[in-house]
Amino acid sequence: MATTIPIYRVAGFKLRSSLCPDVSRMVARFWWGQRNDGRKTHWLSWRSLYEHKGQVGMGFKDLEAFNLAMLAKQGWRLQLYVL
Repeated sequence: MATTIPIYRVAGFKLRSSLCPDVSRMVARFWWGQRNDGRKTHWLSWRSLYEHKGQVGMGFKDLEAFNLAMLAKQGWRLQLYVL
């Protein structure tokens, strides 16, 4: 899946806010198959791609929120080791 590619970097580094929309745009182009000037049919809206799979969505993640969640997880792990 296209959204699993950046997870390694997201888990340990803070992404710039300007980078997140660019990555989302690349995922959208990959998903919808846009090439140069031609466009293919968008079977689902971008909002519904972010819906949870149980709610008939694709389960894509908001990259900026996911980045903050993964950094918080790393912070909790560090705190447990320090104490």
